Formats: sequence, structure tokens, C-alpha cells
Amino acid sequence: MNRPFKLAVLMAIVIMLSSSLPGTVLGADSAEAGGYPMTVIDSAGREVTIPMPVQRAIALNTDAAEAVTILGASNTIVGLAEGIKETYEFYSLKDRPSVGTWNEIDYEMIGEIAYNGSQDMEPNIIVVGYVYPGKPNGVEAVSMNLESIDGISVFGLDFYKEENLSRELLLLGSILGKDERAKEVLDWHDERVAEVESTVADLDRPRVYVESGSSTGVGELTTFGAQSGSAMLLEKAGGENVVKEELAYPKVDWEWVVSQNPDVIIKTDYLKSSDGLPGWSASSPEDSDELEKKLDELLSRPGSEEISAVENGRVYIVKAQSLFGMDSVFGLQLLAGILHPGIELDADEVYGEYLEFMGLGEEEGRIFVYPEI
Repeated sequence: MNRPFKLAVLMAIVIMLSSSLPGTVLGADSAEAGGYPMTVIDSAGREVTIPMPVQRAIALNTDAAEAVTILGASNTIVGLAEGIKETYEFYSLKDRPSVGTWNEIDYEMIGEIAYNGSQDMEPNIIVVGYVYPGKPNGVEAVSMNLESIDGISVFGLDFYKEENLSRELLLLGSILGKDERAKEVLDWHDERVAEVESTVADLDRPRVYVESGSSTGVGELTTFGAQSGSAMLLEKAGGENVVKEELAYPKVDWEWVVSQNPDVIIKTDYLKSSDGLPGWSASSPEDSDELEKKLDELLSRPGSEEISAVENGRVYIVKAQSLFGMDSVFGLQLLAGILHPGIELDADEVYGEYLEFMGLGEEEGRIFVYPEI
């Protein structure tokens, strides 16, 4: 076999392998090269073709809106799911129309936005939602419901799993023509993640039980299995998850938790702050009262006094939003501080850097862990 032929075969294999990976750009035509149509593979393994440079985006969930914003492309967002605009990070998008909720999508409104009062739609619009295989709000279902509207490119990109975050942000950066910005954000993200991993590498790994804030009582408690974003963060932070199931959100009962005797208990919670700002207010009696009630509910469960985490005062409520999405690197630093008290990390500094990328200023007196570490 001559050398030119060998090189051609090798190139063909490389292209074939790269095109089979979720969240990759196919072929030579990319936004960076200025070539269209551009075909990419999203995180659901679907080939999606973009006919022309993207000027408009519809975000079906907070994670998608956050990713577009951190890339410096919030001006492209022309529609988003209801509830996103109520979040501090997205107050600037309050004037954008809503397209239903993250789990009940208003396809008619998406069509109205896409056509924007014109009979001929310009195909420069994308819709970004979760992968969610087999679910009515997953990308396959969304794409099927929008099939009748030619020119809309629908993508399944999650942004809540640490293992896929880099690939997905690079892909979105390519789609939006924000390649350099995506690399800048990921360099920061990877540096801060590596900082945590090197700090906790030689430390003992406490056994940890993580529970969803929606769970109460002693039965059907929602936890975080190996496929969840929170479990992946927990491992990077130097903890051992007592829940070993591969499922993302397996159910357990409290008796089982007591039998596991975890060293640390973490309850993630979406409880909104009284003032609408990030995290909770350190000076708000209303916030502290609500958080104390949630903590008391857990501590008063039967047999809790027998658990090492309770005996040693290592039970915490953590702001759920900090454990997924683009600010999960901040959440990772919070988790590391909870699991390994006294380590030298500055989570507040990392959060300030995240806010800067999002184009936001810092607010004083915010907490994301209760009780404070």
C-alpha cells in the first residue's frame, strides 16, 4: 500500500470516528471556517444541519439559556421557557416571549416567533432543549412537533452533566460563531476543576448521602445515582456516594439511609431567596427560618441520631442550581469544602468569576450552603 493511499485511509477513519461522537461538528464546513450548510451531531446522536449563520435562538430550559448567555450571545435569544426570566441571571431577558414551560412546550408560539409576522421564514433560528430520551419534552419529541416548520434546527444539549459539558459548550460555540469565547470559558472551567481534584486527591473520601430537596418523610426519597450530574460532581469533590445505582435518580427509604450511616448528608434545594437574588440572604430571617425548617425535618426522622453525619453536625442544605450547568464548577468547590473542611479553596472567588462571564455583578451577603461551612 503506497503512502498517499495509507494517509487517505487514515483520514477517512478519523473522520468516521469523529462523526460518531455526540456533540461534534461533521466535515470541514464549520462556523469558524464560515462554511454553510453546517452539519453537527448533538448529544442525542442526531445529525442536525444548520443552513445559514444562526441569528436567533430559543432556549427551552435554564441550562440552555445559561450556556447561550455565558458565550456572550444572549442577544440571539428570542424566546425561552417560562420561569427562566424569574431567575436573577436572566433578568435582562424579561422582555423575551415565553414558549411554555420546560416540560410543557408551546409549539404554536415557537412557530410565531420563527416566522415573526412574515410568510417566508428566514432559517437562521435554533431551538435548544434537553436530550431526555423517550420523554415528551426530550429533543426527539420537540423535533417531531416542529417538523412542519421548515428551517428550524433543533438540538439536544444538556449542559448539566460534567462529563459532557466541555463538548457541548464547544459545539454550541461553533453553532453560534463563538468558538473563541467557548474555549475561554472552558479553560477557566477546566483550571478550576483541576484545582479541586489536585487538592482532594490524597484525602480520605467521606461517605455521602445526597437527597433531592423535593423529598420529605421516610419513603420514596429521591437520591442521585451515578448517571446524575450531582453524583459526578461529588466524586470529583472527593466524596463516595452511598447510592451505587447507575440510574440518575433512584428512590430509597430513610431506613436504608440509616443503615448506610453516611459521614455527610447533603440535601439539594431549589428554595428561592426572599429577595430574588442568587443563593440565600445571610441576613434574612425569612430565608434562615425556611432553611431551618427543612433541616429540622431531616434531623427529626426516625433513627437520625444514629447516623454519623448527624452526630458530628455534618448535615447541609445546598442550593441545587449550583450543582449543574455552567456554575457547577462553583458548586464543585462548595462540595469539596463541605467534604474536606479546612482545605484551601476559594469558592466565592470562583463564583465571582462565573458572574463576570455572565455579565453580572456580585451581590453581598449571599450563602449557598446552610449552615455555612
